[in-house]
Amino acid sequence: SSGGSSGRSSSTGAKAMFAFSSSAAPSLGTFLSRCPQLSNVNLSRSPDLFSTVGLRKLLLGLNGVALPGLRKLDLAGCDVQPEAAQLLGRLLARCHNLDELHLRGNAALFTPEGLNNLDAGLGSYGLAMLERLYIGECNIQVAAAPSLGAILGRCAQLKGLSLSQNRGLLTPLGIDALHSGLNGASLPSLQELALYRCNVRTPESKDRVRELLGAPQHCAIRA
Repeated sequence: SSGGSSGRSSSTGAKAMFAFSSSAAPSLGTFLSRCPQLSNVNLSRSPDLFSTVGLRKLLLGLNGVALPGLRKLDLAGCDVQPEAAQLLGRLLARCHNLDELHLRGNAALFTPEGLNNLDAGLGSYGLAMLERLYIGECNIQVAAAPSLGAILGRCAQLKGLSLSQNRGLLTPLGIDALHSGLNGASLPSLQELALYRCNVRTPESKDRVRELLGAPQHCAIRA
């Protein structure tokens, strides 16, 4: 791993210049456990690493160590499958201070089964400090909306949320289902909501999204 665009190592960041395989997972877990100051990790486009086998090995390498320094984690395009989602939740639950998470392009994770398993792995505290969540291009459907709402409902610090290119979710039925999943919780800190290519364009439709997500009136909707 290396940090920054220069390719040189950094004390605060680690960027994947290539996809990690599951065979590298134990060593990667050990490396992460020995770098408590690491704040920015990019493991995007590493589907083998985030398979069930890969995640088990990664957690084994971590050996129970938490990652309190980690602030930003990029897992875009990792194609996390539902059966691996609980292990991913357990990994994220170790990142107590994570404030930015990229999960764009993980469609299988954002199915009802995937989200329920992720929720089980996260536990009651997981993602409590999260401020920015990017879950665009995940093909989220109405059936998965209540499970997504349940997870979002525990992200009270969330300031930025991207649901772009999830047209199946951003329908009247989908927004109702998200609201149902929130179960009385809200997103009181939300300042910006990205809904590009979701057919949410009229002021009335934007107001309805704000209202049902419990977002403040000043929350800017980008669409």
